[in-house]
Amino acid sequence: MEEKKAIAAKEVCILAQGTIIEGSLETNSNIRLEGELHGELRCGGRLVMAPKSKVMGQINCKELISEGESKGNVKAKSLVYLQASAQLTGDIDCERLQIEQGAIFNGQCTMPKDKA
Repeated sequence: MEEKKAIAAKEVCILAQGTIIEGSLETNSNIRLEGELHGELRCGGRLVMAPKSKVMGQINCKELISEGESKGNVKAKSLVYLQASAQLTGDIDCERLQIEQGAIFNGQCTMPKDKA
């Protein structure tokens, strides 16, 4: 069972540039998004958003690393990392937040007071 979890954590679902999804997307694996999603995204692993990627809807994931654009609330179990080209409009609920100079964040961030 643990071996299966280790393998699943290394799997990556890639949505190529030019791909547009209307509706919800849910996976236990990691996602590399280069296209667009108009709807809710649930990712059991890491979501990596490329520079021209877009998510128009709520994001729920373990980690978010973004260079793209998102409009909607983000709930991450651990890290939200907005790189210089990232644009995020919406509220963030996460354990850790890192924002590079040049990134745009319009919203509020809620973080736990302790890690108990």
